[in-house]
Amino acid sequence: MTCSKFLSLSLSVFLLWCMNLSYVTILLTIASMATIIESTREVLVSQVGLICKI
Repeated sequence: MTCSKFLSLSLSVFLLWCMNLSYVTILLTIASMATIIESTREVLVSQVGLICKI
């Protein structure tokens, strides 16, 4: 586990512990959206790579 991942995980746990539920829900939504965007980008990059090879 990298340092930045550990720090962001610790920060998430800390926020979950000390902030109210709605704020945490917003953060989790943003985090899941970022994950979806990242995976979509990887798929797009691989598709473009396949097209360029042809």
